[in-house]
Amino acid sequence: MLCAIRADKSCSDEVTIRRSIPRELDGDVVTAVQASPQNSLSGITARKWTGKSNPTAADGRQDLLLDPGNKLREAAPREPMNAFLSPCKTNFSPRRWRMAAVLLMLVWLSGLANSGRGQEPAAPLSPAYVEENPAPPFDMVYEPVIPRDAPATPAFDPYETAQQEAWEWQPIPSGLIYHSYMAGTREPGLRAVSSHIKGFGQVWDATLGGRAGLLRYGTTNSDTPEGWQFDLEGAAMPRIDPTQTSSPLIASDFRFGFPLTFGYGPFHAKVGYYHLSSHLGDEWLLLYPNIPRVNYVRDAAILGIGYYFWNQFRAYGEVAYSSTDGGSEPLELQFGLEYSPVCNSFWGAPFAAVNAHLRQEVNFGGNVVVQAGWQWRPGRSPRRFRVGVQFYDGYSEQWEFYNQHEQKLGGGVWYDF
Repeated sequence: MLCAIRADKSCSDEVTIRRSIPRELDGDVVTAVQASPQNSLSGITARKWTGKSNPTAADGRQDLLLDPGNKLREAAPREPMNAFLSPCKTNFSPRRWRMAAVLLMLVWLSGLANSGRGQEPAAPLSPAYVEENPAPPFDMVYEPVIPRDAPATPAFDPYETAQQEAWEWQPIPSGLIYHSYMAGTREPGLRAVSSHIKGFGQVWDATLGGRAGLLRYGTTNSDTPEGWQFDLEGAAMPRIDPTQTSSPLIASDFRFGFPLTFGYGPFHAKVGYYHLSSHLGDEWLLLYPNIPRVNYVRDAAILGIGYYFWNQFRAYGEVAYSSTDGGSEPLELQFGLEYSPVCNSFWGAPFAAVNAHLRQEVNFGGNVVVQAGWQWRPGRSPRRFRVGVQFYDGYSEQWEFYNQHEQKLGGGVWYDF
């Protein structure tokens, strides 16, 4: 077995030889040797190299080999080594190098195993997200080029979207094309209003009814439908006196009809027929038997048109012509304005509405209704729940008392279909 002894002229430190050799060697290579003070049994320390073993390597080093016969011989010169690996610069043995390499390998494997644990997903558009979700090939990505001076994109128009849909037949369609007027007192819907009539006292006016579609040829959009639709409507409109025992029924009007409606974009219209009859309350007759009863009836053909502005404002007008009975006259007119903004917030939004209803039997005096309050409207749907105040001035909305003037102020709740 050969043992390597390294001689370095540029090194002033002692080089420990890890193999025990005789003090006197056969040859003139080593002239002075000394036992290692660290471990006298494990090796010797060469202080000086002379004779034939003078270094000839470029870096001032030369290896000397000890053969089994204790003969030192000169080894082949080696290439210069990094100073960090020089025996004069480190005390690491090959065994320690191997242990360090194994330890580094274990640390690397442990980090690799835990690299995917406990990490938050990369945020969109971050460098990590881009690396994990590479973009598709460039020929699959479409990015329109918009000039800097291009006009701003207009706001979403629900009616423009509806015009792009195909028309088809639909039995029992969802949604309405022509809606009841918000401030109309003789319209199908749901409402309860408590008012104080000047010179009379407190009354409750209610409407219990609604309108539904039976057949449509048009779009399937339920919020802003277009096309032709045949509807059925009906409502009972009672008035009670809450100040007396058992809250007696004063009077009630009943209405039903069959309107044919049409809508295209923000424009909507209706033609049709409705019947309305007025009835005095039985309990009220028992309390006041001398009150004259009026058999007020209307069987009217009706035409109405309306227009939505930005899906928030509505203007409408209506004309009806009917047969006469119980004091009614043929012609009646109705028109108004509404403000009902779209708001998806939990807190809702304000609303306002005004309606004028003129009738021939009172020389087209009629009545005016003004409403204002707060509403909750889901998206762009015309369905809404409202809470607010109402002012009424004109001839009575109970057409059993069609020629009696009343002025009232109160508050109420409404649900519009």
